[in-house]
Amino acid sequence: MVAAISKQWFSFSDTYGIEIALGADDGLILAIVVAIDEMAHDPDENRR
Repeated sequence: MVAAISKQWFSFSDTYGIEIALGADDGLILAIVVAIDEMAHDPDENRR
């Protein structure tokens, strides 16, 4: 396993916990998490 990612909702924002295995590319894992989160949300979600 390269990384374990969990998502929890606190207050008014999403909070992630990310455990990255030793030797894994930290920057790449974080970039993938951000990209997946962006793709999972509707771009018009916060518009009013």
